[in-house]
Amino acid sequence: MCISRSKDKITTFSKVLLSYVLTILLAIAFVIIYVYIIKILITWTFPSNEVFSILTALFVGGMIIWTMAQGCCDEFMSKPLRLMPFFFMPFIILQIMCIGMRVADYGLTSTRYYGIALICFEIAYFILYAIAFIKKKELIYGVIYIGIATVFIIFLMPFLNMESMVIFSQKSRIEAFQKVDGEVPDYIMDEAYEAYRTIRNECGYTGEKYLDKALSPEEFTVFNEHVNDYGYSVSDTFYISAYNSSTEYDVSDYNTLKMVSTSISRYDDPEELDKDLTELPIYDMEGNTLGTIDFSKLSKDMMDIDENKDYDEQDELLTKAISRSIPVSDGGRLIMTFVEIDGDRTEDHPVSSIEIEGFYLK
Repeated sequence: MCISRSKDKITTFSKVLLSYVLTILLAIAFVIIYVYIIKILITWTFPSNEVFSILTALFVGGMIIWTMAQGCCDEFMSKPLRLMPFFFMPFIILQIMCIGMRVADYGLTSTRYYGIALICFEIAYFILYAIAFIKKKELIYGVIYIGIATVFIIFLMPFLNMESMVIFSQKSRIEAFQKVDGEVPDYIMDEAYEAYRTIRNECGYTGEKYLDKALSPEEFTVFNEHVNDYGYSVSDTFYISAYNSSTEYDVSDYNTLKMVSTSISRYDDPEELDKDLTELPIYDMEGNTLGTIDFSKLSKDMMDIDENKDYDEQDELLTKAISRSIPVSDGGRLIMTFVEIDGDRTEDHPVSSIEIEGFYLK
């Protein structure tokens, strides 16, 4: 599956760039991901949240590179380039793991639905590619039909479109709330609030129609007391995540760079989670302690943004909040790419779990 060779000669620079430079960089990226897979198998740790985004970018970029390169490469490079897409296929398992864990814990949202749709597109693409490879035919236009079918399913297909599937996934949480007699446990109430918010914000007219039918006026009153006009929960419990979208960092003043992956829960590691968060330990990918950071101010800033700022502004403000580097106790600095906190505002020490990913520099 490739772009047919054009009658017009491609420039030498473009040919070298597509057939060698970009292809080699793509191959290096594949090797890094395979090393990461081996690490997962050895340590039996699940992939981090950022892996899905990385693999998505790798698939889109890779598809462009190997498709264009096959149309202009030298003959001796033709077979390696035709085989390259097959080496991406195991990465789909990582993507399924990333999405699956989130859906199992929190149900479907529009973002997770689009992620699943992408995975289905990738599977269909590679089936089509395998057929083209075996029959030695060019089936590039088949990708267009797959794309059209995917768009149709996402937006128009009855029962399988985004709005219908999100409602189907989230409604069980609301139903669990409705089945409780007497005082509702906090965790059921919080899940129902989040389901209500998701359906209300992301499912448009279909979501409003479902809520009107499923909820009594009294239940609407209960939910609206905890969800403000922007549609986000203002209950005592909170779940906040932030991504740093920066793609370039100045590391000229440092000699060491390590990836950071820290996940601490007060329930699982009560001794490790410093109550006032002034000495929060951070770890590298192998679980080695790199030092401690003062996380207290950042956690308060994130909670303030979540509670007091408009919904449309929150993502930008949270990204800005975590974009500032934090000093580490051993003299290094921490650059955060992802931060997630949850807890209960009524507690003396509200943050009950923290997840941090990023880079340690020294």
